Amino acid sequence: MKFWTMVLVVLLVSGFALAQNRVIIGPSGDAIPVMKGQSALEIAKKMSGGVEQPNGMMTACPSAQVIGVPGPNPTVNFGFSYGDLSAMIYTTPFTGAIESVYFMAYGAVAIPDSTAFLRIMGANTTGLPATTWMGFWPDTNLVSCDVPPLLQTPYEDEATGPYVPGAVNYPPVNGTELWGLGGFPVIWHTGITVTGVRMMDLGYEPTVTAGDSFAVCVKVPDCPNTGTGRNEMSGGSGSGQGRFFKYYHLERLGGGDFGWYCRADYDMFMWVVIRPTGDLPPIVESMTTLNHTTSQAARTVQVTGIDCNAANPADTGIASVTLHYRVGGGSYTDVAMTATNFVWSGDIPAGLALDSTIGYYVTATDIHSNSVNYPSGPRSYRIVQFSRDGYSTTFPTYSFVDITSTGTPIPSADFFPGGNFDDGTAGPFSLGGTFRYFGQDVTHAWVGANGALGLSSSATDTINVNAGGFYSPFTIPQAGVPKNFVSAFWNDLWLGPDGHGTVYYEVQGSQFIVEFYKVGNFNSATDTTTTFEFILDRGDSSITLQYADVGNTGLELTALVGLQDSNSTGGWVFLNRFGYPTESQPAANLAIKMKRVVTGVRPVDGVMPARYALYANYPNPFNPTTKISYDIPNRSRVELAIYNLLGEKVADLVSDVQDAGTYSATWDGRNLQGQLVSSGVYIYRLQAGNYLDTKKMVLLK
Repeated sequence: MKFWTMVLVVLLVSGFALAQNRVIIGPSGDAIPVMKGQSALEIAKKMSGGVEQPNGMMTACPSAQVIGVPGPNPTVNFGFSYGDLSAMIYTTPFTGAIESVYFMAYGAVAIPDSTAFLRIMGANTTGLPATTWMGFWPDTNLVSCDVPPLLQTPYEDEATGPYVPGAVNYPPVNGTELWGLGGFPVIWHTGITVTGVRMMDLGYEPTVTAGDSFAVCVKVPDCPNTGTGRNEMSGGSGSGQGRFFKYYHLERLGGGDFGWYCRADYDMFMWVVIRPTGDLPPIVESMTTLNHTTSQAARTVQVTGIDCNAANPADTGIASVTLHYRVGGGSYTDVAMTATNFVWSGDIPAGLALDSTIGYYVTATDIHSNSVNYPSGPRSYRIVQFSRDGYSTTFPTYSFVDITSTGTPIPSADFFPGGNFDDGTAGPFSLGGTFRYFGQDVTHAWVGANGALGLSSSATDTINVNAGGFYSPFTIPQAGVPKNFVSAFWNDLWLGPDGHGTVYYEVQGSQFIVEFYKVGNFNSATDTTTTFEFILDRGDSSITLQYADVGNTGLELTALVGLQDSNSTGGWVFLNRFGYPTESQPAANLAIKMKRVVTGVRPVDGVMPARYALYANYPNPFNPTTKISYDIPNRSRVELAIYNLLGEKVADLVSDVQDAGTYSATWDGRNLQGQLVSSGVYIYRLQAGNYLDTKKMVLLK
């Protein structure tokens, strides 16, 4: 449910008690605190003037819309010293008047109640660069506090000479001021606060036309003796679209690079409230979220929306809604959606490839051909193939091996030598012999406090299972994650001397067992029940994950389960993320077994291959999979890879030492990054011992 006349910002607001930590910003420019116990939803309904209907539609069109960067919690903060400026560029999707502007300060190091200056400027959006230096204007009239004086400005209307370009020859803002009268003073409060300015404070509201771009600029004074000092603004990870820019009064990296920089790696939290005066594009109020699944059945997407026209409220209507979907990194396919009682429905078809990521979004178009894409960044889900990359997955009978009375406990100090009791790694621990993992021989395990193992080939190959701080977004694979990674219940867990669980390990015959016993939820002091285990069996190269308890605060809905042998998507055997697919969601009395599959098959008559051979793939041409067979007469190191006609490696199928025998490998048309490749001719090459052979095959879609 979304109300388009306000934005709900979850943050700490200076001047309110900690319990009063929510603010609703309304179209009138008011920032209304939501007190403890109050319903933000009810306040939002009253502010919107709309009535929620059973089908999800609002009966009232919005009197104003908020455009900007959402982000209720700051994930970054950007500092501004004297003379510095921040600018966020926006492109309005409709015609209207700008009513108010808000920005979120992160004033932990600000001088109390310091002053900044707000302007709304025209923006240059052609060929926006990546993070790079862009230059400045000279300003010999500037009263500079620097020695020697730095006489430069971010604004053309203050310049006394032509623009001095950096790596690009234009600035992010042009000389057109939409609002500000050279710089409207606003108070920058300390703490995490929302600072708001109504355009009528200067007696007028600037108007913008659909498609116009403008920059909201916040600048601190040019000299430190004004008492401003350093301020900070809250933001989040960048869109990569070059919307946020910073003007550095002093050099950023050295070598005279003061002036404008594109900082595509950040977005600042700014909001602009615009009152529409013309025809709005359709407002998509809700769209079905599709979660990960193991099914290849068709999936239905439903959309609710409304069309509004401030100039002529009766002249409205949504003409069409189109569903766009794609498999992996391929091109999008369009599906026309049908409407029933203001709800549009369309199907992503059945039969899409297993182990693929499906991206999807919709385009709604009104009767005047105004369109909007929703969401702005496509949503996605995975069709999970549990058995892949040399592993098969089964769900055997649950048979928990409790080692709390026989195993060795890992002291908390081994995880957290600094005493921080969060996100530590202990080890190494001997597996009792050699364990085969993705064709590699590993002998030791490193245990991560958050519910995962890292496997290494020696006791000196140190692995930090919690490297890169990646536990927080639970995004795997990614840089910083150990290559040989086994996750049973990767979550933000809590260990320590205060009763928040114990981890045991033991070698029983061919099995290496690690048991997380009654560990805690980092976010709950009372949830100390989660118990699960890893069993690595050297006898059959299998990994069994078993769950005795998953806690009482929904940990299973945020846990990550799977295997990884590299930092690329192709090296990740996906089992469960964020509770989906439900088949592999951690649950009490559940067992999951991942077993390495031997692909070699010896002839029935016992006669070993007499020579190396690479056979023609079948089928050929193929879509989407083909099988490649080959003979190995002696134990050899085998490399089987796919190349394109430019000689670039596309995929690795086999990289292992194999005994004599007849083998086969299947290629599913994916590259090293796990994305589906385009149609065309490909080369597959077998190298085994001194033998080398290549053949061609054709992928048709």
